Amino acid sequence: MPNYSIDPVPGVPVGQIRDSRLRCLSVIARATNWRLGDQSAAIRIGGAGAMIDGLCYHFQRYMENRRPMESMLEAQKVWMASRGVGEDPFLKMRMERYVEFEAVWTNTHHETVAYLNRLGQLLAFAKAQSVDFSSLAPHSWRLTMFRHKHAAHRAIDQPRAETLSEQYQFAMVLDQSFAVRDGDIFHSVEYEGKPLHLCLRRDHPVVLDETAAWLQTAFPSVF
Repeated sequence: MPNYSIDPVPGVPVGQIRDSRLRCLSVIARATNWRLGDQSAAIRIGGAGAMIDGLCYHFQRYMENRRPMESMLEAQKVWMASRGVGEDPFLKMRMERYVEFEAVWTNTHHETVAYLNRLGQLLAFAKAQSVDFSSLAPHSWRLTMFRHKHAAHRAIDQPRAETLSEQYQFAMVLDQSFAVRDGDIFHSVEYEGKPLHLCLRRDHPVVLDETAAWLQTAFPSVF
């Protein structure tokens, strides 16, 4: 396990660190050292580094696992650009390569669930630092609905005032409920009258940027 009290970019002002992951880890390292005299705080803050790296690890694995689908996604993107004349190539290739597709789909499913659970850990850490996660990280906050109602436990198994339709949607959201557009995979549900979308390839950079921002809000004294 890396030592997250070691600053990956020492001496560089946090605002000048362009890589979002490194910016997050730098804040965590500086905050950990700032609170080094408080063992409990140092352990709590330093442990958040593993959450950041966990998100990045599962995202990387997700992208590696979905690589066999890239040609299908690109073909569908070209097809849509030509106004969708004829048969959808993604659906056609999915049936032609059914066994391969199902194996790839299963692997990306597991990485997405793992990613969402790491995001849930990060939410708990933010709350422990009195961070208003919903306002400082609104995109990440919306994604945690998929964690609360599918990845950590399913709403259909432990309902919390969801409608029956919402329970069904969350139960199937990473399995059969998806749409392919613009060369990407979108998982969507209708929750409390509003659409919620999950597209990990597009969501991950936003999650890191938001995380870097709220970490700087949580630990303003370390810069």
